[in-house]
Amino acid sequence: MFVLYIILGALLDEVSMVVLTVPFYMPAINAFGIDVIGFGILILLAWQIGMILPPAGMMAFVAQKIVKEPTIETVYKGCIRFAEALVVIETLVTLSPEIALFLPNMMAGK
Repeated sequence: MFVLYIILGALLDEVSMVVLTVPFYMPAINAFGIDVIGFGILILLAWQIGMILPPAGMMAFVAQKIVKEPTIETVYKGCIRFAEALVVIETLVTLSPEIALFLPNMMAGK
């Protein structure tokens, strides 16, 4: 499911991606008892990964146009470390949702 979100993150903005996919996934999310806020955080992390990965990562093209010096290949090489970090964070949040839900739970008084 998150591979789909990474691919969509490279092609669509986040609002379009969420509006198109969440209505299909929401019954399954509720049936499995997954926290909706945690699922939203995972969607945003996958979207961020898609925004910087080749071949269509929009943020890499924006960064290359702002700086104008490096080639797009240089920008993608620089983005790889950030993508690796985001994949590690996504994995940690998937395995232990309490990491992402700590602050919302504190605010709700849980």
